[in-house]
Amino acid sequence: MALNFPSDTTNPYVDPSSGLKYVYNGAVGAWETALQPPVVVSDVPPTLDIPGFLWWDSIGGSLYIRYFDGNSEQWVEAIPSAISKNSFVAPTAPLLSTSGDIWWNTLERKLYIRAEDAWEDVALKVNSYIADTKQEINFSYFSPKTYKQGDLWYSRAEGRMYIYSDIEEFEGWKALAPEPKNVDIGVGNVTVDEPLVVNKLNQTVELSVRAASTQSNGVMRFASQAEVNGGNGRAAVTPTTLKEGIANYLPVIPEIATLEEVQAGVSNKVVTAAQLASVMVDGNPSGTVISFAGSVPPLGYLLCDGSELSRSQYAELFSVIGTQFGIGNGATTFNVPNLNNELNQMIRI
Repeated sequence: MALNFPSDTTNPYVDPSSGLKYVYNGAVGAWETALQPPVVVSDVPPTLDIPGFLWWDSIGGSLYIRYFDGNSEQWVEAIPSAISKNSFVAPTAPLLSTSGDIWWNTLERKLYIRAEDAWEDVALKVNSYIADTKQEINFSYFSPKTYKQGDLWYSRAEGRMYIYSDIEEFEGWKALAPEPKNVDIGVGNVTVDEPLVVNKLNQTVELSVRAASTQSNGVMRFASQAEVNGGNGRAAVTPTTLKEGIANYLPVIPEIATLEEVQAGVSNKVVTAAQLASVMVDGNPSGTVISFAGSVPPLGYLLCDGSELSRSQYAELFSVIGTQFGIGNGATTFNVPNLNNELNQMIRI
């Protein structure tokens, strides 16, 4: 293969057909390849015939090596033997395949691998391998009847863990821990104050707190709101539950009427003895007018100053005098007589 090198030897030269890069060696006065062997990146095979040269197919994404087997030269794809060359996604098995190829069966939703001259179900092979190699863990009083290397067995009778070994000099169930012994850990007498309780069993010292009673100290549980309301059980009462219980069961405190409400006789509230005595100071009927030297009307009387009163609040007085001293607002009020003089005139309500 003849190359037309440029006369300018200061810059590298790249052959347009092979893709090889050359640099000029002034010591020997000749052009030499920049890399030995080089890697050529192109979308078509380079025109190289030197064994050992590499070519990266920029379209197919594969690496090739120039190989000479003694009879012929060719570009051979560099694929590790453990990796499948081809993968297929189809409802039926590919017609052309080699050992190591992968096929996803779209009808069965299964993955197959080509092994020699047959397609093997990958899931079956994996499950079979797991079943054959997975260690079993047994939890029983007696040693398992079937076992294999690495199986574990916890003896409930002894409280010990064993592992099975099929190595000749160590064959059988081998304990993973020494045989348990009743060892005195040196705990002597343990003294506590009430209400703690001590129970010493071999290596174990148990501390507990007894329930409280009327005779002894101990743990007391808080009562629920239902227990407080019902007065049941012997649990402790908190301020919150006590307050709620009292609120639920105390009698309702009646509302006391005002003196005005008692005088008007229009309320269903409770009347005290003092209010009743104040209202019943005399036997004058409603509408009676009296002369009174004081400036403040006695209990049960109003000034005759022409004031406007409520017809509903002073219904009894309204039923006696009506609107003869004034119609008020014409609907809900009326007027008392206006009789002001040196002695204040009072009207009985």
